[in-house]
Amino acid sequence: MSRILLSVTLLTTAILLADEVSSMIVPLENPPARPFPLSLADEEKLRSLPPRLAGDTLFLALIAIDEVGEMPSPRAIVALADVLESNPHRWLLLAALTGLHPRTDQDLVRYGGTRLLGRLATLGSHRCRAISRRAHAIHSRIAKAMLNVDSGEQTPPNPPPSAEKGSLSPRGGTAVIGGGRGRHGGTSAARISQQLSAGIDLVWAFDVTGSMEPHLPEAIEAIRGLEKVLTPLLGKVRWGCVAYRDQVDGFRPLSSDWRGFNSILEILVARNGGGPNERVDRALSKALSSEMRWDRKRNAAIIFIADAAPKLNHGRNLPKQLAKLCKKRENLRVHAARFGLATRPGLTEKFWHQLAAAGGGRCIDFNRIYRPEVRLLEVILTSVFPQGERQQIERIVSIITAVEGQRG
Repeated sequence: MSRILLSVTLLTTAILLADEVSSMIVPLENPPARPFPLSLADEEKLRSLPPRLAGDTLFLALIAIDEVGEMPSPRAIVALADVLESNPHRWLLLAALTGLHPRTDQDLVRYGGTRLLGRLATLGSHRCRAISRRAHAIHSRIAKAMLNVDSGEQTPPNPPPSAEKGSLSPRGGTAVIGGGRGRHGGTSAARISQQLSAGIDLVWAFDVTGSMEPHLPEAIEAIRGLEKVLTPLLGKVRWGCVAYRDQVDGFRPLSSDWRGFNSILEILVARNGGGPNERVDRALSKALSSEMRWDRKRNAAIIFIADAAPKLNHGRNLPKQLAKLCKKRENLRVHAARFGLATRPGLTEKFWHQLAAAGGGRCIDFNRIYRPEVRLLEVILTSVFPQGERQQIERIVSIITAVEGQRG
């Protein structure tokens, strides 16, 4: 009898254990859903972020952070928090903070937590005011939300911010952040990486007639300021120039030797000229010639620094000729930075607008620009790279502007 009772007891125990274990097993035909599933493109953005951060080109790292910042998934918060932990370049810090800023307080607490809170506290004393202010603002939100949770209060859901203020909400396959539209399908960093692989060439065409005397120093100063940003941003930059009046006075072929190029800027002087009409046509011809040592594989731009147009018989067909040339050289753009007479309504202003349009570039009034080196940076980047990337690049330029303009 005792053996029978023991057998029944063991059998009952085995059945109970089997039932308990079976209740813990999820049937194979219904596997649990992966938390926060992402598209293949977004998965690629997350995977490509660490190698971009470790690379030599800050521009690609900024684009990679911007793309992750556009992702609605909470997994982006973790990735951006990792960026802050890595203590990268100040531009990358602000880019990551910009990506975190539009997130809800609840998501920042849940997916950032005390680790993110601690890093933000450290960044709150950063010497760059743009970084410290943004870090302090996000830190305050997280700390307040955590306090509400600890006290047993339910943090009310935040209403989605407006697109003008920087929303982060899905819109038919895109996300809107900082007023820009992001593309979920491939990565901009991957595309632009190929375009940047060979570098960028810049040739500056200086009008050095007497009328440019009050303007040339500020243009040169802006170029020096541009170099301080462009070289760390893109890495592979070559510099060249042409100086012209009624004829071409001289030129310097493209070279990565910034010091050598800067020495030319130091001795560049505007004087004489012989009239208001300069040989822009000859300057453009020299800038485009093989003597400049162009590399067809590299992105390229010619930037005129001028206050006058050529004589009518010298410049009448110049825009048409340039347009034909640019069709053959898709990676070349021609820009114009206008001074003096060229900023006033009239034939001179019209000529420069036509020439820049023919060259696929931009025509800017230099006299009305605040921080012209940043404006030149935007002009170069938004024209060299595809128009589809323009809003993204403008966001990146705004980050650089905020950091460089507010460093303590």
